[in-house]
Amino acid sequence: MEAENRLTPLVAVALAKLKPGALRRLLLKAGDSDSDWLVRLALVLSQEPLLPVQVRLPMHWQALLRHGRVSAQEATSLLDCIVRKGEELTAQANYADAWLLLHTPWLEPLPFSLRQPLQALLLRSLACTSQLAPQASTELQQQIYEFFSNLLHVRYDLTADVLQAVLNLLLDLSVPLGFADRLLGLLRMLRGRNRTPTGQPLDHSEEQRLVLAEYRLLKAVGQTEPADRLMKENLWIPAFGQDLVRQHLAAGNTDEAAAVLQQAMAGNNSEEWEPLMLELALHRGDKQTIRRLALKLFLHTHDFRYYRQLRQTYAASHWPQQVKRIVGQLRQQKDFFSRGIDVTVRIWMMEEHCPDKLVELLRKNCSLPLLNRYEPWLRTLRPEALLELYAKALRRYAENHSGKEAYEEIINTLRTMLRLPNSTEAVRSLIIELKVLYRQRRALVRLLNEVVV
Repeated sequence: MEAENRLTPLVAVALAKLKPGALRRLLLKAGDSDSDWLVRLALVLSQEPLLPVQVRLPMHWQALLRHGRVSAQEATSLLDCIVRKGEELTAQANYADAWLLLHTPWLEPLPFSLRQPLQALLLRSLACTSQLAPQASTELQQQIYEFFSNLLHVRYDLTADVLQAVLNLLLDLSVPLGFADRLLGLLRMLRGRNRTPTGQPLDHSEEQRLVLAEYRLLKAVGQTEPADRLMKENLWIPAFGQDLVRQHLAAGNTDEAAAVLQQAMAGNNSEEWEPLMLELALHRGDKQTIRRLALKLFLHTHDFRYYRQLRQTYAASHWPQQVKRIVGQLRQQKDFFSRGIDVTVRIWMMEEHCPDKLVELLRKNCSLPLLNRYEPWLRTLRPEALLELYAKALRRYAENHSGKEAYEEIINTLRTMLRLPNSTEAVRSLIIELKVLYRQRRALVRLLNEVVV
């Protein structure tokens, strides 16, 4: 250890005299060995301030992963430092040194336990690389392309989001560099690697990403016919099937649209295609299908476009009964009090213009948070009812809550009530009632005495 400590500064000074590129190649060549002493030396040298940061940090990263005992916290901290420095150098237009840092995460295979914890940082590294690539020299662009092209040839440990980001980067570089044919060959190789012996995709989501990348590349280089053929061969991919169906609908060819939709849905989850099925039903005027799908989609998404499409299929005299049915189904949803109640209020106030229905809803679910949420609507349309609801909710709140924050809420609510028309007498009576009921709560009584009625 003593000899190593004496040796390290001397080695560091010698290495510091090398240019970063040559130094990096030297260290990477040494790092190809699995010798423990080289790993230890790399760990020691990675702390040496005389070495350029774009050499020290990548060397530290590689040595840490090769050491084999790295925690997620340790890896995250170091990689965050590397990516941040790469982002700083990119902002300074120092693209060559930035690239030395930004491609560091890919120099060593990641242990499975680190892939998810580090994903956000990996995506940041790729985003910064995508930012610098268009500004970099042609030589550096070629280096970036070659690096990630080779990465896809040999690495199987990329998560779906990271794979998509790498594909996007290669697509952006391939056409300007004249590498479209090379990338096309790479994509088809990757698709072949993702096949069972019978030719079926092993991973359908990866197949979808690769096919979409191939389609985008063919379009970018003007190969329209192969791109269209690829689309028709892969209608199971929603982006393709939906686009082709909409093309037929726009041209008024509903039968062709229906045939494509049926082909695209074969072996797929039909729920993913329901918005498109609804579009087809609207073009055909298929009232029963519109009602079924529009109701289902509205209850699932709370998108009022589907609500209005549903309403258009009913006569005005029959619609109120359907509204009652829809509201009843919303109430049965598990997220009614977090989302469904807001949807119900919007139905009554903005779609059907029935403020009395909102009052009725709040009588059944009377609480201060809900009243405060919908107070702006009721203040104008039903102030008397709002005053009554506030009094009811405040009694319930005072019965079940105590303490400084609760008392401040009570006082704020009383002041809100006083801003309503013709509220003075009702508020005065309520204050007297609260003072009598809770005379043992001295802090509350003191605050009630301060309310000016």
